[in-house]
Amino acid sequence: MMVKEEQNESQNSAVAVIETPEEQELDELVNLEDRIRTGVGHCFEIGMLLERIRKEKLYLLRGYKSFQCYCEEMFHIDRSYGYRLITCYRVRSLLPEDSRTLIPERLIRPLASLPPEAVVKIWNNAREAANGGIPNRRQLEKQVDEYRKRILDDELIEKFGPCDEESFFSYVLKRKLDTRTTVSELIESTKSRQALITAVKELKPLGIAFVPEEKEQLRIEILRRQEQELEKLW
Repeated sequence: MMVKEEQNESQNSAVAVIETPEEQELDELVNLEDRIRTGVGHCFEIGMLLERIRKEKLYLLRGYKSFQCYCEEMFHIDRSYGYRLITCYRVRSLLPEDSRTLIPERLIRPLASLPPEAVVKIWNNAREAANGGIPNRRQLEKQVDEYRKRILDDELIEKFGPCDEESFFSYVLKRKLDTRTTVSELIESTKSRQALITAVKELKPLGIAFVPEEKEQLRIEILRRQEQELEKLW
């Protein structure tokens, strides 16, 4: 009889320590939160932990309705910084193993806006440009800019057709322009003074030059728009 009572107590004790799935999730959340608090400065690890909390919606266990509110109140991390940390982790996880421990955060940012399938290719191209070493930001941004230009070229060709000797693509305006009517097209395609200036600046590296009459036409239009902007201030 004594043995049975001891067995029952042992069984009851074993049952008592079994956690519910929600309790297990809460324990895991507490562990993740402790690692985030002690991992200040290690953006990749913190990003990985935040991504897990966000993806599995563990913040709901704390009574928060959104991941943003959870980050702000639990860790004093605002939305932009929290997602930047997550982005750092995502990009880093796409890179080859030998690059993950070497790449600094400043080189993650140029890659962050790229689709996953382009990240590794561009990173490898940048490393080749750096003779196999870790590229600097300028080298990496050059590769990113060239990639975006190729993508935009394909989109513009699909939409407007290829350029001939009397046309070219404006990447600022995202359209094809005619060399014979460039100035009028620039004016018609832009609404603000700054937009017009930006579109004009793009043309110099492309080798597009203006005759004096065209320069004067642009100058007059820029000044006219400037006057309109000033009038809106009063």
